[in-house]
Amino acid sequence: MANYIVQFPLRVEKYQKDILEKRFSIGRDIYNSLLNRMNKRYKEMIKTKVYREILEEISQAEGSKEKKNLYKRLETIRKENGFNEYSFHKEVKEMQKYFKKNIDSFTAQKIATQVWRAFEKVIYGNGEKIHFKRVEDFKSLEGKSNGTGIRYIDGYIDWKGLRLKVLIDENNHYEQEAMKSEIAYCRLVRKIVRERVKYYTQIVFKGVPPINVDKRTGEYRERIGSGEVHIGIGKQYLFYKRENEDIKIVELADRVYPLELRRRELAGELKKRERMGYSNGSIRHKRLRSKLMEVYRKQMAVRKYQHECLSNEILKLGDRLKIDRIEDIQDRVYSLGKERMVKITTGGEIGQRAPVMLIDMLERKLKYKE
Repeated sequence: MANYIVQFPLRVEKYQKDILEKRFSIGRDIYNSLLNRMNKRYKEMIKTKVYREILEEISQAEGSKEKKNLYKRLETIRKENGFNEYSFHKEVKEMQKYFKKNIDSFTAQKIATQVWRAFEKVIYGNGEKIHFKRVEDFKSLEGKSNGTGIRYIDGYIDWKGLRLKVLIDENNHYEQEAMKSEIAYCRLVRKIVRERVKYYTQIVFKGVPPINVDKRTGEYRERIGSGEVHIGIGKQYLFYKRENEDIKIVELADRVYPLELRRRELAGELKKRERMGYSNGSIRHKRLRSKLMEVYRKQMAVRKYQHECLSNEILKLGDRLKIDRIEDIQDRVYSLGKERMVKITTGGEIGQRAPVMLIDMLERKLKYKE
């Protein structure tokens, strides 16, 4: 069943902020402690003779059936050493009991799931290294259902004695309609916005998102059209067209690049200070780092917003997408007989345009129609 997320700001009093800061700190400590424990176990596992021999056999195996049997043996060793999500939940249970006044068991299990996802990337994906989380990296705590732990009840987030007011806009049709859906679970999010800590709740609703209303006309906006749309996507540019219509060329997340220039400027200044031997604890250094974190936040927000808008525009044209990934989109544009030159961004830099994020958004929104 499909889910969707709506984020709401929270009204947090000073004493509530102190409690939240404490709980986020405990959550981060649990995450790092579990990661450290399982990382030691993982290093010991991959050093064993049997594990190394199976990896060597897999690299030399030719038949798919032979490889399948070897992967099964490898998976058995991993399970015996506790490398599955259930075992991580079992491990975190021992840690959680020391903090049960602040962290409930379901929230602790979700922290363990985050750790497991990190190991999954290394074991099964393309991850190379496990990373501990710094204060600014640990951004959320969430429950498993709306029945216990972090819950939404009558306009408040209720969690172990904390009641945080959820600020729902009465004039926002989308938010009002979303609140009529069944709640799957709730998430608390900690963000640093303009050097100040702010708290939000992301409520995960069951079902598909409500259709938004055009404020100018008062009519429902068309979410997804019908027909085939051809999309060519590169690292920096995208073109899309529907049959018998003109091609449209778009620069991906073009508003990110000015922020990228600012990011490089701040990062360069910090590196320069390190080379000159200035203290990392100085007021100047902390201010520069805060400004850098703010630029990162703006980049993420702008990139996501522009991709959301572009994905909506594309899906209005049709619900069947033919996506081609193109290394050099200029060559493809010229091959289509277009005389228009595609503008090169200053310096030819890509500037983190996240084309894969756009594809993921398109696929996610298409599932809502299904």
